[in-house]
Amino acid sequence: MLSTTFPRPTSSILHSRKQPKYVMPMEPALPLRRGFVKSCFSVARGVAIAAVCLLVLRNLQMQQKSLLMQQETFSHSSSWLETSWWDWERSRLSEPKVPRADSLIHRQLLNRSVSFLTAKSMSTTVQPVGHYSGMWWMPRDAFVNKLQAYRIQNLEGGSWQAFAAVGMDSVILTFDWLDFCVEHLSRYFKMINYNKFNHVFAKLVDLHKSYMTSELGEDASGRFDVQDTGTAMRETIALFPLYIPSEPVLLTGISRPEYNTSLLYTIPAGAARRNALDMYSMAATLLSLWRVGVGRVVVAGNMACGEDDTDVNSVYHEALDLFLSSIPSSGRDAMEINYVCAVDDFDRQEAKNTSKSLLMPRLVIDKLQRAFRGNLTTTQNHAWLGDDSNRWKYVYFSEPDLILHTRPHAVRELGVQLEQGKLIAAHRFQPISHAVDFPNYPRSQDLIPADADDPATTAFINLDPSAGDSCCDAGNYWPGRTEHKKCSYMWLYCGYLANDADPDVNQSVSWKRHERLWRHFPLVSFTSGFRSPMVSEHARICRPQPASAGGCMHA
Repeated sequence: MLSTTFPRPTSSILHSRKQPKYVMPMEPALPLRRGFVKSCFSVARGVAIAAVCLLVLRNLQMQQKSLLMQQETFSHSSSWLETSWWDWERSRLSEPKVPRADSLIHRQLLNRSVSFLTAKSMSTTVQPVGHYSGMWWMPRDAFVNKLQAYRIQNLEGGSWQAFAAVGMDSVILTFDWLDFCVEHLSRYFKMINYNKFNHVFAKLVDLHKSYMTSELGEDASGRFDVQDTGTAMRETIALFPLYIPSEPVLLTGISRPEYNTSLLYTIPAGAARRNALDMYSMAATLLSLWRVGVGRVVVAGNMACGEDDTDVNSVYHEALDLFLSSIPSSGRDAMEINYVCAVDDFDRQEAKNTSKSLLMPRLVIDKLQRAFRGNLTTTQNHAWLGDDSNRWKYVYFSEPDLILHTRPHAVRELGVQLEQGKLIAAHRFQPISHAVDFPNYPRSQDLIPADADDPATTAFINLDPSAGDSCCDAGNYWPGRTEHKKCSYMWLYCGYLANDADPDVNQSVSWKRHERLWRHFPLVSFTSGFRSPMVSEHARICRPQPASAGGCMHA
């Protein structure tokens, strides 16, 4: 069996300096008293140096022991499934669920501390973009006065320029990934053929609906309490750039409950199915922001608006209907939502004259900055900022397919960091296609199997963030990149696509095709999320920990 090998500590080697040995002279030239005192000082100095050396050596030994323990944790042998972690996981499934607001766990979590990583410490030549997630959360002042929208030259530039605005030392992520992370949905759709197979498309829709109805349905009346979180989320305006092709396919009624599986099968392959999945993803993302207490969401699209500045975008309307139907009517005023037209005739003509595409991140960031400065018309300013523009102290930027996961105690501490001028980035989890979700998929070789010869391929750890589980950052270590040959596209696609499969493995054996995924990474899922197996999109590792561990220990 292969095992994960962690790199040795990068501490510089300590060279011991040869110390002079004290020798008592046969006939002291100095008086006995002075010689005795001198000898005592020499011995004391030698003892002190020896003590320091012992402490250094002990520290190095402890570091090595810690790395060996981590190596043992990530060694996916048959014993990996027999650890106490798994015993705890199995036993918890039969435990009754305690209401979160009244539970001891809830109170303990509120008192748990939050540790942080900086983007600078995470960036290396192996993986310079580990802090990128397609979202960020930053103070309004830095957004308006430091972020240079005109420098955004590609879709990811909306994040890179935000990072540059505050500096890499001020871009932070949580050490416990569950304190602030996102699930990236759209790439998940690309990994499996939902156009060719109707039941696959229906399953993807069902995964969205399950998240919308069952998981958050239990908490729908329990939106994060401002007493637990502070006011940062309530004072945040969220910005979603939404790009839909120039000839969108209408999706009338698809968000309604009566639109069942048989009707889903009637949606033609291609743009219509992709628009449907975009709609469900946006609704799920809106719901995740509503749950944590965000004050306002602005969906800024490329579709034309009517004279009354209302949109004609069916994807947005269907997503809004689905979101509103998933929350209690009493909570519908808790988060303001509006669609704005981010692209006008001037923008289209400028793009045509300069032969540049319409970069939605650049356009929507620029328009929101202008609204904050009061440089738009009164009607436009109100469309972007609502009734009280002074309410918004923070800006949350996100792709419309990123489900946010966080916890009340973390939001409270993140608010403190925002007040100090920090930019908050999220860890980006990527769901991957696994036979546990698609047991009848005709091309089983395109999935991580659920009945392989090696049990590690079938196992994934179900984490419950609300119960206090953690996933602790394992440091700058990327076995999916460093211990396998490079793929032509993305590292996590190796094994899924024929031209991106590892050349050194037997392609006819599906569990070997995906070895770089299951061998090195503990696949995880969330009880409150999409509930599909996930890994880090950037090949970074987090170590799952049960609530009984008391959170992540970060020196």
